[in-house]
Amino acid sequence: MAVALLTFSCNNDGLPVISACGTEDPIEDLEWLNPEIQRRKNDTSADARYCYIEQATNDGETLFIYNDCNPIVNKVVPV
Repeated sequence: MAVALLTFSCNNDGLPVISACGTEDPIEDLEWLNPEIQRRKNDTSADARYCYIEQATNDGETLFIYNDCNPIVNKVVPV
């Protein structure tokens, strides 16, 4: 499985845009993805700073994985 970081709670300027789902710019072209990224960026809760979305490919299909790296929480995110 190939994994690429799509967005993170910090600034992602300068990161390459990776094509997915038949579009060269999934962040702008997928109608659900940009609002989700904006919702996460606008979340001011303490836990939000650990949240990010990963883009991965598995068996030729693009996956967007909602994940977090909170060091206090011990959890497994199902894929």
